[in-house]
Amino acid sequence: MRIILVLRKVALLFLIVLFNLDANAVDLDHIYRQALAKDSVMLEAEHALRSASQKDAQGRSMLLPNIAFKGGAQRSGEEFRNSGTTYKVQLKQPLFDLSNWETFHQSQTLVRQGEISFSLAKQDLILRVCQAYFDILLAQDNLIAIAKLKTAISEQLKLAQRSYDVGSSMITDVKEAKVLFDRASTDVIEATLEQEMARSRMEEIIGEAPKELAELRKDATPDAPEPRNLDTWISTAQLQNYNILLKQVTLKIAESQIRIERTGKYPTLNLIMDRGHYYQNNSTGPQFITMQNYNFFSSSIGVEFNIPIFDGYRTGSKVREAVAMADRTTAEVETVRRRVTSDVRQHYSKVLNGLARIEAYRTGVDSSESALSYNKKSYEVGMRVNTDVLTAQHRLSLAQRDLSKATYDVIMSGLRLKASAGTLDDRDIGEINALLRVYSSR
Repeated sequence: MRIILVLRKVALLFLIVLFNLDANAVDLDHIYRQALAKDSVMLEAEHALRSASQKDAQGRSMLLPNIAFKGGAQRSGEEFRNSGTTYKVQLKQPLFDLSNWETFHQSQTLVRQGEISFSLAKQDLILRVCQAYFDILLAQDNLIAIAKLKTAISEQLKLAQRSYDVGSSMITDVKEAKVLFDRASTDVIEATLEQEMARSRMEEIIGEAPKELAELRKDATPDAPEPRNLDTWISTAQLQNYNILLKQVTLKIAESQIRIERTGKYPTLNLIMDRGHYYQNNSTGPQFITMQNYNFFSSSIGVEFNIPIFDGYRTGSKVREAVAMADRTTAEVETVRRRVTSDVRQHYSKVLNGLARIEAYRTGVDSSESALSYNKKSYEVGMRVNTDVLTAQHRLSLAQRDLSKATYDVIMSGLRLKASAGTLDDRDIGEINALLRVYSSR
């Protein structure tokens, strides 16, 4: 009975410590907000979006007037005694230039490309944060299960040693228990290392060592895919998947590049206006005979046209290159479409099968809890030894770990299904957060 009281005190202490850890635990939403602010990949995407947003202004500038101030000064004649200065303000307005118009349309597509790339990066961040979060929880569950196995084997080793000391067993029993104990000790070290590696992967995302994480509730069950129709998911993915949209936009850019290159053989027409001041002082040399000094302002307005005649076959080569790139991108679009369809099928199937596995594992946990309760009661009346109780605890830990892993896998498959369909967003973080046992105090 004294041993039972000690075990109860240890269990109570463990619950107190666990409660304190949970009280200070941070949830998935907290980790995600940290990642939004500190993840280097996400920061790269934000800067890339800012850069892409300038393409529209750059393309529009090709259609607007270009105003420039030009000037110069010179000296000539004997001992460079003659001098002259010129300066003028010139306005150049394109009147007809198909290259500028096509470049402007392409710049708008480049902005759209940047926006889709940013959305894809944010979607990827959600997946990376959730995967890293559940990797840590799974590593913790695995470490707990292995640590309890080590404790059970330690008791077996002690029992074998006592039996050998009183002559009721052979030394081989002790050696076999010692081998199992050493193996369990190695497994604990490896599980601890895996936990540290999982935490390091999270630190790489949020820029600091993660705190204690809120765990899933015992009754947490992910939702089934909605709608429960695979064809609907595939249709949605074909219309909204960011990888498909990105390739489609890339194809539009490639097609616009064909049109830009073809404009190399078209004429251009520009309006040119200028207003300038001209000054010349001729003191020596032949120029002095015909012209001494002049100082005047001048204005002009006119049009300038350019008709390409021969450019060394450059335009034709650039057009063929652009056509080849567009054909390549067309093939890439089809490749991505097929891969997305396959991904949707796989993730949809994994969610449904995973939900069935969760129910099976939940039944296993119930059976393990019943077995542990039976062993504890039998131990109290002397029908079981402490090793039996510890073994039952280890089996319960394994069952709980398997249930948690199945739940993590279903959640991640559901997220990947939504990512494939292009519907994954911040709201999904909140839905997963609702499955957690505690929330961080903010």
